[in-house]
Amino acid sequence: VVDNGPLNVRRAIRHYELGYSEVRDPALQFVSWMMALEQFYSSGEEPAPRSTLIHKISEYVNLDEDIYANSQFRELFPDLRKITARETLLDLFVLRSRFVHGQWVQEKWLEPVRARALYDKTNYADVLREVASWLVRRSLIRYLEIASSKNG
Repeated sequence: VVDNGPLNVRRAIRHYELGYSEVRDPALQFVSWMMALEQFYSSGEEPAPRSTLIHKISEYVNLDEDIYANSQFRELFPDLRKITARETLLDLFVLRSRFVHGQWVQEKWLEPVRARALYDKTNYADVLREVASWLVRRSLIRYLEIASSKNG
């Protein structure tokens, strides 16, 4: 897929991987993952409207799944409430637009929502970054599962 797959999927894979391997700034990492998400669900030369992207994402990925299910995070924090992409999807696009257009995170999104470690707290903007990464990963995995079932 990386070498011969559809161009939008190859770009999505590239930006998803860059967000993990080369980008350390959380805002740029988030924008890289949102680029990957939009690339995955876009086709043609014109950008897809937000409503179209959200519709495509919701048809392809289970938005009600706990993004931390079956993860080490959930093992460490089993009592923390479930986080789903559905509850954050609109805010992902709001934050992406804010960053791209020179604004910063809304003040209320910087308030701690949970303790991440002994001395560090996670805010809602951090959660949005985690959801963006999860959505791209789930989309790519689903794509590969479908491609594998067609070829297998």
